[in-house]
Amino acid sequence: MEKIPTLNIRIDILAGRCICVEKRRNPTREEKANGAEPGYVRAERSDPSDKHIFAAVDATDFSAWPDGAWPVKGV
Repeated sequence: MEKIPTLNIRIDILAGRCICVEKRRNPTREEKANGAEPGYVRAERSDPSDKHIFAAVDATDFSAWPDGAWPVKGV
């Protein structure tokens, strides 16, 4: 069975607007050996690999979302 990649991001909402988008980053094998845990790094509009993240964010209405940092996971 083929593994389907999923999108795992965290967004910061303030006053109904998305003000920050971060994507999950898994540590390298060496970082894991030193005890590093997965975390989030900022997604960049200028990075072609983040285009699908921003397409999803731009298509989402955040006006009713409460302020705060929200993890979002999906396909």
